[in-house]
Amino acid sequence: MKKLFYLSILCLLLISTFDVYAGNIVWSQNPIPLTAVRVDHSSVAYNGKVYVMGGTYQVGSAPTNTVYMGTINQSTGQISGWALLTQTLVDERMGHASVVYRTGSGRTFIYVIGGEDCSNKVDRTEVNLDGSLVGWVRAPNNIRGPALGCVDTTGLTELRAPV
Repeated sequence: MKKLFYLSILCLLLISTFDVYAGNIVWSQNPIPLTAVRVDHSSVAYNGKVYVMGGTYQVGSAPTNTVYMGTINQSTGQISGWALLTQTLVDERMGHASVVYRTGSGRTFIYVIGGEDCSNKVDRTEVNLDGSLVGWVRAPNNIRGPALGCVDTTGLTELRAPV
């Protein structure tokens, strides 16, 4: 059974799951909450893992560079545990966007784009086959101009700031 995941911004620690294959709209709360409060973060899911990047502890607080990884239970779709990764973002970020991209050769990257405190910066990390991260680096091509949580998701061939 495949499920979509939604990290609740309003409930801060709660993780909710929406089952798109159940034939009806049913949200359920994940029994294991994220281990730290997060708002203005970004999250992506890939290959049985959920990554929660940056954000703040509460509205008005300083941004963080932390990255959490949760493991998705393949039979229930629930997150079975969280780990605070040692591979932190290059900069503290909030209000940013994130995407996962797999290259034609099979390499997978997570990109963190823009945000309130990093304007036009784009950072990336490679995802290993086991879901661990190689380490965050500044991508060589930043967005032209400031970007607040925006991204062109048409394949990451070109990233543009809003006009």
